[in-house]
Amino acid sequence: MIKFEKTAPSSNIATELVCLYGQPGVGKSYFCAALDAETEKTVIFLDFDGGLRQLAANRIACVDNGTFGWDTMIKTLTEAFNEAKTSKKREYIFVVDTFTKALASLEAKIMAQYHVKINSDLGFKGWGEIQKHVNIFMQICKKIGGIIFICHEVLRETDTETGGKIFQAMPDIPQKRFNKIVGDLDHLVRLTTITDVDDDAGVIETRVLTGKPSFAYVAKSRGGIYSRNMVANWSNVFKAYKVLNK
Repeated sequence: MIKFEKTAPSSNIATELVCLYGQPGVGKSYFCAALDAETEKTVIFLDFDGGLRQLAANRIACVDNGTFGWDTMIKTLTEAFNEAKTSKKREYIFVVDTFTKALASLEAKIMAQYHVKINSDLGFKGWGEIQKHVNIFMQICKKIGGIIFICHEVLRETDTETGGKIFQAMPDIPQKRFNKIVGDLDHLVRLTTITDVDDDAGVIETRVLTGKPSFAYVAKSRGGIYSRNMVANWSNVFKAYKVLNK
């Protein structure tokens, strides 16, 4: 008889790679900051956006002192990996805010290295260098776990399984990097709002988290809401986050 085992779905955000995306101002950074209490880990923002001053959050500036923020991020993640390897513990959740600006920082680094002023002049070799750095970055992320990429959302036309085309809200990761990066994620999570009207004709806006496993697992024409075990694991976060929906 064939021997096999049934695996339980992982729902521990402290060990996984997650892309959290949504419209600007919907509350993505607030949500990540609330993970401190839920996971008992230290949440650290790798801040490429410079917009975290309204939050009480642990922040590493990746835009200051004229340095390339990409190098600051890689140095920080490498130190975290070495710490975890020594202590056998994962102490941190890192939030890359925003991930698109992190990629722009890498592009600027390579453009300076090749002495070009516009990215179209990078050529095959330059773009290959960028891809090499992205691959190394994703390998580090997979070894560490507990990393959230914050992205804005854009509407993109995609092919369905039946040969049609639809528009979907997607993370604004550049198309050249999209498949490689998103395919390595454990979860795609969209933070959005739904609008309703109460009995007194007042408008109510509620923030909603929806998602699915990464596009490497689920056909990109499908959607869904997280299973009960995911919601249960994040229950304290949802309780804290209800404040934003009042």
